[in-house]
Amino acid sequence: MAGAVLVTGAGGGLGRGVAERMSADGRGVALLDIDEERLAETAVAVGSRGVPVTTHVVDICDVGALQAAVAAAFAAHDDLDGLVNVAGLGGFRQFDALDVDTWDKTYAVNVRGVFFGIQAFAAELAARGREGSVVNFSSIAARNGHELLTAYGSSKAAVLALTQSSARALAPSVRVNAVLPGLIWTDMWRQSAGWLAEHDPALAGVASEQIFGAMVDQLIPMKRPQTVEDVAGAVAYLLSADAGNVTGQSLHVDGGAVLP
Repeated sequence: MAGAVLVTGAGGGLGRGVAERMSADGRGVALLDIDEERLAETAVAVGSRGVPVTTHVVDICDVGALQAAVAAAFAAHDDLDGLVNVAGLGGFRQFDALDVDTWDKTYAVNVRGVFFGIQAFAAELAARGREGSVVNFSSIAARNGHELLTAYGSSKAAVLALTQSSARALAPSVRVNAVLPGLIWTDMWRQSAGWLAEHDPALAGVASEQIFGAMVDQLIPMKRPQTVEDVAGAVAYLLSADAGNVTGQSLHVDGGAVLP
């Protein structure tokens, strides 16, 4: 039987969607997020399904606190065998306006927090003599080099390299894969569309939803946005026994936005 899953960024839309899918599949969930209020809302949503749920308020930029949270999750869920690294930081920035603080914070959340989460998770599994699976969240921004996503896109490209190196380092006990979501109407995209409306004169006064819809029409061959449920389904597959011989791979859930 599939074990419990640790989900970072569980207070956000994607993290909550993953947690809801895990609970729907009968898995217990350990929920991590920096936002205590939103984390509690996710806990209520997934707890209604009758699975074990724990919450852990932590800033994944604080490596010591992250390691302690992972240990606490294992102490609370004796069948924990999955980790989903959803927590992320992004948004549009003009190339010449990128500052050191934004760059460092982006990499601290999107890369360093992912690595040390995997490291702590693998160590806890090894101490128990168990196998497990990790799914990291990258992005199509890792593939297309958008000029307004220099920090975010490059950090998500680093996640792909980290996924491959972790897969090699932790095999055969732990599988490590990545998903690359396309365009999903989340808080991050709402803020990004608002940024475009503010900084691009051609988009001044245009509603965020309209900007997002136009981008979907332009970039997605399937002509529809992706959904949280789409991505959560891909995560469920990669964590499952059906993907037992899949590791080090990157699964696009983007409606064909990025093709080889």
